[in-house]
Amino acid sequence: MHVHSIAVFASDNDIAAYMRGEEINPELPDMPKMFMEYQKSLREKMSTDVSEIDIKNSKDNTDLVRNARTEINAWAKKNIPKNDGLRYNVNLDEFKELTVRRSDIRSIVRHVHENAPKAYLLGKQLDKVLNKSEYLGWSEDEKIILPDGTEKQKHDNVGHWLYYKFTLEGKDSYINVKYDKLFNEYRVYCIRDSRFNTSIITFLKQKKNK
Repeated sequence: MHVHSIAVFASDNDIAAYMRGEEINPELPDMPKMFMEYQKSLREKMSTDVSEIDIKNSKDNTDLVRNARTEINAWAKKNIPKNDGLRYNVNLDEFKELTVRRSDIRSIVRHVHENAPKAYLLGKQLDKVLNKSEYLGWSEDEKIILPDGTEKQKHDNVGHWLYYKFTLEGKDSYINVKYDKLFNEYRVYCIRDSRFNTSIITFLKQKKNK
């Protein structure tokens, strides 16, 4: 007699529960291994050509950009718990707790800013920067059309976006904060100037036309 087994796969919610130390489906196979594979897929998704980012930032400060990236990544590795995050109380009307994970720092340093060396190092004090920032508004996540014609969210786990403006060395900069519905957390996605922040540009245009 042949016994046919039914494969059980971990969902994003299963992985999130595992990371929080909660009880999970006992039928799930080798959860630590599956979690490592999940982490690997995230790293691959986050990977970007560093040299291309440096060129876009500025040809004149490439070394400063790389040094800042190295410094903030080392800080994150030393100070942010692996598979968890730092949590800060923030004095904002929109939310009261900011979570900063290592992946958030990686996200910040893979985005372009005209003053990248300064912007990247703000990862050490995101709560203080947000507390001094001006709230601009919010938006839903973008939708993209797949090759088969179906529509899906551009960022799978984003519930909505919040946008903030602050001044960095006399110039306007913007912070995109995402609500991560998988972990029920507010987290910084990027710090950008107005030249490259397409989300901010689109948001401000829509706000102006209302």
